[in-house]
Amino acid sequence: MAEQNDKTFNDLQGITDEMDQMFGQLAHQGRPGWSRAWRPNTDVFESGDEMIILVELAGIRKDEVQLTLKGNILRLVGERSLFRDKVDMAYRNMEVNFGPFERHIYLHESVDPQSIQAYYKDGFLEIKIQKRTQKTPETREIQIETEE
Repeated sequence: MAEQNDKTFNDLQGITDEMDQMFGQLAHQGRPGWSRAWRPNTDVFESGDEMIILVELAGIRKDEVQLTLKGNILRLVGERSLFRDKVDMAYRNMEVNFGPFERHIYLHESVDPQSIQAYYKDGFLEIKIQKRTQKTPETREIQIETEE
């Protein structure tokens, strides 16, 4: 019985190894001009008076990024070039994403889209948006009438 379990385990391990190798070859062939879409890591948080969006864009220059607003959708588009573009190089491990990217961030109606400011420093894009000032709801008494 132990021999059967060892054989089953070895068969499964062999299949897993083959799949890893196959997907590795498909995903990381390193051909010139080859790229894949990716999404930069993005944090969104807020304080009492503003919303802050922090986007990780290491290895991308400021002029390679476009930030636009349409309605309540903030759109971030850009591309990170392959760090080393050598045809004769075979990649053994590749974890840094490259190629075109696009992010859509939906803004809540509580923020003021006219107040958007963006800063780029040390591979991070920081977007600050002020919240709208909330008016205190008007309080008034409503007379109730009868229908006759």
